[in-house]
Amino acid sequence: MTQRNCPHVLLAEDNPALRSLIVDVLTLEGYHVTEVGDAAALEQAIATRKAGPDALCPYELIVTDIRMPGKNGLEALAGLRNQGSRSRFVVITAFPEDATERRIRELDAKLLAKPFSLGEFRELMKSLLVTAPLAPGGGA
Repeated sequence: MTQRNCPHVLLAEDNPALRSLIVDVLTLEGYHVTEVGDAAALEQAIATRKAGPDALCPYELIVTDIRMPGKNGLEALAGLRNQGSRSRFVVITAFPEDATERRIRELDAKLLAKPFSLGEFRELMKSLLVTAPLAPGGGA
């Protein structure tokens, strides 16, 4: 089972270079990271985790790009919220339009607009992951 003192982050980003950079930053900050390249793989990673030995230790944080092949990150997030997920979410986009920002707020997620600095990214992750851990079974 995942240790509660090492938050587990799920990252969905279709750009391999950006995904690798984010994984490196999160790993250096002490987080365990599962990385995927699209929303379908994000949903599969969550389903696999729920069915496996870590079922009672949800992802503490899910970071997703909006624009990816297939289903977009907001659609995946909406589906997870409809299933009762209380995991914390960060949505990354280069196109933060008013309607997108409003939808992100409705889904109780945080927005990180591209381009962003690594410092800005680190601070957002720390602010979201220092709060109390999710209750067992409460996340995705």
